[in-house]
Order: sequence, then C-alpha cells, then structure tokens
Amino acid sequence: MKTKLLTLIAILLPMVATADVVEIGGIYYDLITKAKEAKVTKNPNKYTGNVDIPATVAYEGADYSVTSIDEYAFNDCSDLTSVTIPNSVTLLGSYAFSGCSGLTSISIPNSLTSLGTYAFSRCTGLTSVTLPNSLTSIGGYSFSGCTGLSSVTIPDNIKEIGYYAFSGCSGLTSISLGDGLQYIGENAFQNCYNLTSITIPKSLTGIGHYAFKGCSGLNMVNITDLAAWCGISFSWEADRFYQQDYTSNPLFLAKHLFLNGVEITELEIPEDVTKIGDIAFINCTSLTSVTFPQTNDLRIGSSAFYQCTGLTSVKIPNLSTWLNMRFLSASSNPLIYAHKLYLNGNEVKDLMIPSGISKIQENAFCGFTGLTSVTVPYSVQSIGTYAFYGCSGLTSLKLTDGLQSIGGRAFYECTSLTSLTLPNSVTSIEPLAFYGCSNLASVTFPNGFYKIENCVFQACGLTSVTIPNSVVSIDYNAFSNCSKLTTVTIGSSVKSIGNMAFGSCPELADVYCLPEKVPTATYWAFQDSYIEYATLHVPANSLEAYQTSDPWKRFKSIVTLDGSTPVDPDTPETPKCATPTIRYLNGHLSYSCETDGVEFVTEITDPDITYHYGATVPLSATYSVTVWATKSGYDHSDPAMATLCWVEVEPKTEGIEDGITEVPVRPVMIQVQDGVFHITGAEENQKITIFSTDGKCLGHGISRNGSASISTSLRRGSYAIVRIGEMAVKVIIQ
Repeated sequence: MKTKLLTLIAILLPMVATADVVEIGGIYYDLITKAKEAKVTKNPNKYTGNVDIPATVAYEGADYSVTSIDEYAFNDCSDLTSVTIPNSVTLLGSYAFSGCSGLTSISIPNSLTSLGTYAFSRCTGLTSVTLPNSLTSIGGYSFSGCTGLSSVTIPDNIKEIGYYAFSGCSGLTSISLGDGLQYIGENAFQNCYNLTSITIPKSLTGIGHYAFKGCSGLNMVNITDLAAWCGISFSWEADRFYQQDYTSNPLFLAKHLFLNGVEITELEIPEDVTKIGDIAFINCTSLTSVTFPQTNDLRIGSSAFYQCTGLTSVKIPNLSTWLNMRFLSASSNPLIYAHKLYLNGNEVKDLMIPSGISKIQENAFCGFTGLTSVTVPYSVQSIGTYAFYGCSGLTSLKLTDGLQSIGGRAFYECTSLTSLTLPNSVTSIEPLAFYGCSNLASVTFPNGFYKIENCVFQACGLTSVTIPNSVVSIDYNAFSNCSKLTTVTIGSSVKSIGNMAFGSCPELADVYCLPEKVPTATYWAFQDSYIEYATLHVPANSLEAYQTSDPWKRFKSIVTLDGSTPVDPDTPETPKCATPTIRYLNGHLSYSCETDGVEFVTEITDPDITYHYGATVPLSATYSVTVWATKSGYDHSDPAMATLCWVEVEPKTEGIEDGITEVPVRPVMIQVQDGVFHITGAEENQKITIFSTDGKCLGHGISRNGSASISTSLRRGSYAIVRIGEMAVKVIIQ
C-alpha cells in the first residue's frame, strides 16, 4: 500500500507544479490566484518576433495584473526582435532576456523597481537603453556582453550600478551617470574599450575593484565637483580576492581630468577638503602644479599622486599647515614628482622647521630634491619614515637635542649629505634611515645610543666609523657596501654583530675591537671585505680569544690595541711560504715558488658560472686562477691570482682550397698588482685598454713581445674591464 501511495504522489506532482501556468494570446503566464497577479514565464517553444505584453489578462472570468517577468522567461530567445513591457510590471527576474541576440529595442516602463542579475546579458543586438526613474539599482551583469550597446543613460534615482553590470560592452562610447549615483560596483565597465570619456557626478562616494579595467580608450574624466572627487573611495588595495589594481579610478587610464569641461593642469585643493582619497589623482600626467589650502590635519591617501610625472611645483601657504598634513605613502606627496616646494610664491631651499612642531610627519618632504639644508628645532622629538626620502640636493642637516627617534628610510639616498652629527638625545634610528647616502663621509653617534639597526648606514660614503661604548649590538648590513670605509672602532659594550654588518667594504684596513669579551659575530659579518688583508686591534688580555674565534681569526694580523703582538719567547716564529708565480704555456698552467719543496693548491673558477639550471651550460672561456703554496712547518703563502682567457686571432685562408678554416685563439693571462695590470700572451702591437665598469677609460697600452703593463688608480675590491682587441674581460682587483 505504501508503494502505491508514493507512486500516486509522484504522478500528481507535475500536475500541481504546472496547474497555474497558462497560455493567453501566445504568452505564457504563471497565475497567482489569490493575489490576482500574473508573471510572464517561459514559452516551451521560445518567443519570437515582436512581443507586446498586456497590463492585464483575463482567465476564467477573472482579471490578473501582469506584475513581473519571471527568471529565464525569454532566456536565449534569439529570434525575439522587440518587447513592450507594460507599466504594471515592477520586477524583471534574473536572466529574463539573457541571450536574446536578435532583440534590438525594448521599452522599460517607469513602474520597474528591480532589475535582476543578467537580465539583458548577451543581448548583442541592443544599441541603446534608457532606464526608468523608478529604478534604484542595476543588478549585477544586467547588460554584460551587450556588444552592440553604444550609449547608456543612468537616471538620477539609481544609486548603485552592480558588479559587471556593463562589462564587455565593447561598443559603448559614452555613459551619462545620474546625479544620484553613489556607488559603481566591481568590474562594472570592464573591457568597455571603446569608452572614451565619463562624467562622474558629485553624489558618487565609491567605486569597486577593476570597475574600468580594460577601458583602454578612456582619455577624459569629467567631474562636476572637485571636493567631492577628493572624497571618493576607490577600491584598489590587494586582499584575499584581489591583486592590487588601480583601474577602479578611470583617471588611471584616461590621464586627463576635467572640471566642468575644462582640463585641470594647475590643481587647487578646495579649502573644505579634509581628506584626499587613495589614488585620487593617480596617473594624472597633465597636472603641473598642486596648491594646498590653509587647513588643519589634511589627510592624503595612499598613492594619491602616483605617476603624476608632469608635476613641477607644490605650493603651500605656510610650513605649519604642511607639517600637519598626513601622507599615507611616498606617492601621496606630490613633491615626489614635483621636486620643488613654494611657500607664498618663494621657492624653499633652506628649510627651517618652525618651533613648536613635535614631529616631522612620515613622507613630509620625500622627493624634495630642491632642498639644500634643514634645521630641526629643539621641539621636534621624532622624524617620521620617508620624511626626507630621496632629497638628493640636501647638503646640510642640523639636528638639535630633543630629537629622540629617526624613522626608517627617513634620509634614504640623500646623496649630497657629507656629514652627520646625531644629538645625545637620539635613542633610536630605524632600519635604512641613511641608506645610500653615498657622500656621507662621517657620523658622530650619541653617547647613549645602544643599538645600530639593520641597513641603517648601508651603501654610505663613510671612511671611518667609531661605534660608541653604549652600543650593545650591530644588526645585519648596518654598514655593508660602504666602499670607502677603511677604519672601524667597535665600542667596548658591543656583544653581537649581525650578518654582513661590515660586509662588502673592500677598503677595510683596520678594525679596533674594544670589548674584552669577544663579540658574537656571524661568519659573514665581514664577508667580501678582504679581512685576510686587514689588521684587527684588540685588548691585550683577549688576544688569544680573538685569534681562535670566527670571523676574527681570519684577519691577516691580530695585534693588541697598543700595536704590539706578544710572542712566546719559547715558540719559534713560523716561516711563511713565498707567494707563487703563475705562468701559462702550451695549454698548461705552471707555478714556481722561491720556497723550496712546496706544494701548490689551485682553485680555478669561471666567474660567469656558479650554479646553473638547464640542459646546457654556456662557457665564457674566461677563468679566474688562484694558487697558493703550502709546506709542512710553514704558513700558507699569500694567494697569487690571475685571469686566463682566450682571444680570437685573425684567421689565415691563403692556400686553403675549400675555403674553410677555423678561427684560431691564443691564451692571454692578466695579473694585477697594486693597480698595475700585467698582460702576457697578446698579439704583437695589439692595443689593450682598461675601463671602469661605468665605461670610463683608466689606461691603455700596446703589447711588446706579447706583453704589456698598464698602471691604473684602481683599488682592491673594485672591478675593471680589460679590452684586448675585440674581446672584453671582467677582472676583479684583489
């Protein structure tokens, strides 16, 4: 019995579902009996031609008001050419007319209050759409893929354009946005690449991610209210769903901003503006100047002036106003491109921070290359990150007691700064604060300073450094790449030294390490600083500890601070092997040494090949040769070094019947000592030229009897290019 009941229910279910769907005048309706309302629904055979939907229909003696068009009602009716919708309809369901490629016109009534997602998507025959004032929003994907659509008018009552609403409307050339519009959704106009201009109403407050992505034809953004434009929230920062993108702002693509039809080149920020939004003027290359009003605490969003490369000046009414502004990134500040600041019409070069200012804000003067001097008063306690970033013209910096902290990258690449005195009040300097100050020759540290952060003075022009006794740690890369650094004094309280803290300082000759207890230092603390040629000066009672600890034991010599090297009178001095001589003859390297009975240890490397991934390895035919002598009871010799390469020789073809010959090569050896290049193996009368890596000629000569010696001013650790005929060889000066 139970099985028979289930079968009966299964038979009746389709009858119940379709009981109220009727066909009247060629149109199918879903009748809602109690409400006396009708929904236009699917035609099993699809609708074709012209369809005129009535406001009411009669069925079995009752009148029904047609109030909506159901989901998928006309979906993919490709032979449908036009539809008239009555004023009784308030709702168009999702996909209602999706894929009606033959639809060329449609009348949308003023009664419509809701437009579903994908309602007219892929209606490729539609050329224009006028939306009614009764609508308040346009659903997602509503007109996506309508490639024939050339113009759209958005009425004032519409407050939101949904995501992807007009995406892929490649024929769209103009859009009229209503004055009530508040939000444009994500990807709303994506790939409308024939869109050339857009007018943004003052009512707009936000634009979603990628709203104008792919709108490559945009060349004009017109606004009606500058203050309102400054307040728009553009979605652009990366999150879990989006990668960073700037195309929520149509200006990023258009590059030209117009106010009521007049292009803005000299931008004047209105006085009532308290915030300029993120990426507000991004890529507006036609801007030449920005004038700021006298206002308090103006906030300028991230990348607000990013890529405004046409800027030449920034104008302000007073310094206090400027110093109270908040710049959220370096490219929030138009100075990063303009480089010049004008105060009441006068260019600022010598900057005196007004008394009473307690902080120089982040990014306040970044990119201000016209700045030559800065005086910071006692009232300033901190200098923010990027505050003077890239101020390459800055030659004088006067800091006073009261200053406590300097932010990261605060004086990054201030390449004209030559000296720095830090007041005793400074307790903190953040990483990279003075990175790349290539002419900064001297630094005077405060007495109470306790830590030197990573990369603080990396790539500076320092010649000597004295770390105060208050410092307990020197972080990684603190002084790395200081190519002119010759002398370092490490204070008595230093306990730790990080990776590459003094790395790549090729001129380092003397290190005075004052701590009685050997500081913990990584093996690479002095990497590529050739400490095997330098002298370490240490306290007398700690000499043995330094001699047995890495990296200290790798110094060429370790002496006491008074310059002496205590020697046990009962221990005979260990002789040292003489430095070998390198020769190349008949395909073989040969060595000789003035110390009899030595063994030679050779290291040969190709400087252009270290690790390589792939099925083939390119060979440069240039090899670095390092050899040292060793003998039982003797110290190893100093290494001898040479560069071995092969130079092509002009081939001779006389007497060769088939006209084919191999290009011969000859071996050439390059050795450098005290800046003098010794070249052997070159052709007779061959021109040899030495260049620096930036292309400057350092010396030249002509080979005689296959040899040449050319003097240069190059120092140990630098590189040179040796040109022999048509071949160029890169050589490091060891």
